[in-house]
Amino acid sequence: MTDMPVCDLHCDLLSYLIESPSHHHNSSECPCNLPFLKDGGVRTQVTALFTNGANTFQHTIDQALALKKLRMNPECEGIEWVPAIENASCLLEESAPLSLLETRLKFLIESIGTPLYVSLTWKGENRFGGGNEMRVGLKPDGKYLLGLLSKYGIAVDFSHTCDHLAHDIINQIERTSLKVRVMASHSNFRAIHNHQRNLPTDVAMYILKNNGLIGLNLIKPFVGESALAFFRHVDYGLRIGGGAQIAFGADYFAPSPIFSDMDEQTFFFDELPNSASYPKLLPICLQKYGQELTEGLFYKNVNQFTTKKEQTKIR
Repeated sequence: MTDMPVCDLHCDLLSYLIESPSHHHNSSECPCNLPFLKDGGVRTQVTALFTNGANTFQHTIDQALALKKLRMNPECEGIEWVPAIENASCLLEESAPLSLLETRLKFLIESIGTPLYVSLTWKGENRFGGGNEMRVGLKPDGKYLLGLLSKYGIAVDFSHTCDHLAHDIINQIERTSLKVRVMASHSNFRAIHNHQRNLPTDVAMYILKNNGLIGLNLIKPFVGESALAFFRHVDYGLRIGGGAQIAFGADYFAPSPIFSDMDEQTFFFDELPNSASYPKLLPICLQKYGQELTEGLFYKNVNQFTTKKEQTKIR
């Protein structure tokens, strides 16, 4: 275990747990299982409630119950489990009345606490806007949702927006003076590796200039040619002013039917296969960036961002 605590902004443990009765928080096939998290020194793990858009709100409730079980399990002591929503379709199906959106959001807040962030989309299009594989901007329901995020103190996550949606969200925030925090929970920089899931420079700069947070992920197709390319993303984030606003958003997830069209071996580097990988990154970070910037990357920047939400902090 690393001597430096880790705060990670994104994993998909909850969706894994509810996929099958055989799935367990210690299952070895899950890259973000409990033993890996503990071996990696993870002290705060943001756990996303996720849907690919094909599920009902009951699917979201099941994930919320799984989060509650993690929090109550003595095995899981020492880790703070923070909820988030990846794809706002978790809250509202395409055919459901818009009037249910706030009711369901409040229900989740009362059940598991306020989500750290909500991403409006996943990779496809929904009633809120267009995901990273689309060319669709912000829809009226998306504007309404942004208002709710402002009301309840929830950050909007840019990690799965297409460029059209990202720019529309920024314009809506600026035009209406919405007080909504901005972040990208698990995204890298397109200037370093040209992939549609990575942030274009103008969006990254907007997040940083508005006291947001960017969680860099460890997914091979988004990082680049090798595990060491991860540090090129860190270097770039520091260069554009993100010294106090760059963190980990590793995005560890398990094999799943929704990725059946992809080779799961392509997702993670052999050197960084799971949540136990952070100790491998620590000495390189200390050598390249020094103690202060490394502490920021590993945990302090997340703590600073979440202070306004009155989360329990690492001491």
